[in-house]
Amino acid sequence: MSAKLMEFVTVNEVIDGLGETRTVLVPLGVTEQHGFHLPLCTDTFHAYELCKAASEQTGAFVTPPYHCGHSGGTLPGTINLSPQTVSLMTADTVESLARQGFKIIVLVPGHGGREFLRMVRLGASTVQSLRHWPEDVLVAIGALFCSEMFEEGQAPVDHLDCHSGFYETSVMLYLRPEWVRREKPTDCPDFMKRDVRRRGGHLRGAAPGGRTCRGAQGQPAPGSAGGRAG
Repeated sequence: MSAKLMEFVTVNEVIDGLGETRTVLVPLGVTEQHGFHLPLCTDTFHAYELCKAASEQTGAFVTPPYHCGHSGGTLPGTINLSPQTVSLMTADTVESLARQGFKIIVLVPGHGGREFLRMVRLGASTVQSLRHWPEDVLVAIGALFCSEMFEEGQAPVDHLDCHSGFYETSVMLYLRPEWVRREKPTDCPDFMKRDVRRRGGHLRGAAPGGRTCRGAQGQPAPGSAGGRAG
């Protein structure tokens, strides 16, 4: 079946669709640095494509993607909203969809930044706890990438491949190979390892003195449309 994309349907088509499904997917992205080889829309595009594919399989509605969020990056082209804005945007979106009659609201963040995800969770919980919330509405958050995707020892590259590296490059090569530039420079190979050590073994983004200059931490070069390093 075709994906139910809310931006391309009419009011009556949403009303009729609510008679078939009460589930809606909300792709949440950012416009941010993704090295010199991936476009700024990478996170948004991945989240939207996943939601469209899920809609084709399930018949769920898909909202227009949110292109701006909180990145924390500072390279040209990156657009940062404050974390508080992300939280309020999430809460308002969820409340609006619930008032229309949707009962299952799935937030799909394409960006894995810790602050961004924390604010998405805060927004979802705020609307449920502080606003007049129907008891029969469920809000779920589904991440694109997580360590649980692979069994122990089966990941193609290590967990420090966290941004514009093997995983994101491979997905883009599969979906839109023409968008991937040939040049794939990364920040210092030890950049993330130094940062993790500074923070007691926890991965929390760029530490003072460890600013990214390319926006790519990981191993983009071995990425492939088949998703296997080598």
